[in-house]
Amino acid sequence: MVVIGVTNEDVATVDKWFARMKPEFPIVIVKGSAFDDALGVRGYPTKAVVSPDGILTYAGYGEDAALESAMSSATDGSIFPKIINKVRKLMSADKRDKAYAEVLSILEKGKAKTDDDRYWVESYQSSIEAGVASDVELARTEFNEGRAYLAVDLLEEITKSKMIYPAREPALLLLQEVEAMPTFKDEMKGGKAYAKARAYGQEREYEAYAKAMISVSKKYSETRIGERALKDAQDVIDRGLPGMRSSCPGCSERKKACVKHAVEIKQ
Repeated sequence: MVVIGVTNEDVATVDKWFARMKPEFPIVIVKGSAFDDALGVRGYPTKAVVSPDGILTYAGYGEDAALESAMSSATDGSIFPKIINKVRKLMSADKRDKAYAEVLSILEKGKAKTDDDRYWVESYQSSIEAGVASDVELARTEFNEGRAYLAVDLLEEITKSKMIYPAREPALLLLQEVEAMPTFKDEMKGGKAYAKARAYGQEREYEAYAKAMISVSKKYSETRIGERALKDAQDVIDRGLPGMRSSCPGCSERKKACVKHAVEIKQ
């Protein structure tokens, strides 16, 4: 049985989610409503069981008896041809470079004999190349928003790779632009401090988050990351989040710190 996630989100959003959640199954991006219409999707998430020959045996919500029955009686097999088994395993293990090398090898050696084989191999090639191009676009966005350290992480993965992706040249040019910043070294140092501060926000520890971001903004006041940190701290303060407690009914109802728990942050 093969598990596949299907979404209509954009590539950048899917890449961020995939990097954070690290699912053990591939994600397919489908545009338009044809797929949803075929499953009869009325809400999300919808689960479906499809046999290798393309027959829909279940579609619906939750973990009900019908889903369990469809899964238990599912026919062994895969909708994917064997020729891309290695590619799929490498992608699931987050080894994009090796997966791409395998795809190119299959194509160069003419191993894809059937139209179905070629379709899937070329689909993975396009998907990987689109993912790399999306990383370059995301790096540009991070750079423009003052997070040069994140841009460097994304770009170095591409530029230092042994694989020559179509988007490698734009990645090199953008990396050169980032590294040419007069404050580059401080941007990288400040980026590490920013990342630690950001972790507080991910844990919803908004008081610690705001204070840490303000500290970054003061220490790296002449940098973009310092400006970004101050902006992020101000956003949390303006939304009244410092002091918010998830266990407090008042905080939960207001979606910010209640009068009892609100903390004033001095800048």
